[in-house]
Amino acid sequence: MGVAIISGVISSLQSDQNTHAIPKWESHTPGTCTPSADSPDPSLPSFFIATVTRLESAQNLQNTFGLLGGLGSSVKILVGENLAAVQQADVVILWCVLLVHQIYWSS
Repeated sequence: MGVAIISGVISSLQSDQNTHAIPKWESHTPGTCTPSADSPDPSLPSFFIATVTRLESAQNLQNTFGLLGGLGSSVKILVGENLAAVQQADVVILWCVLLVHQIYWSS
């Protein structure tokens, strides 16, 4: 889930730099334009932190995000350091499979 979220945010921020034969709907629909990484808006993310429990996962994610280019290299992967990640963050997105499982099956 974290890969999808971070990849989507990075892709959205870099969308201004991409050229498409057919324009993406958000680039020509009023009110839906996504700010680009070149925007002077300081509230846009420029650095990402992801946490994992295994070193192997960290290496795989680093390779995955590296392939995104641009902001992909700004993703820092921490192994078993959730507290350190939260302390460095302005925004925290928490994903807990057990919690999602409980919510899904209780409804």
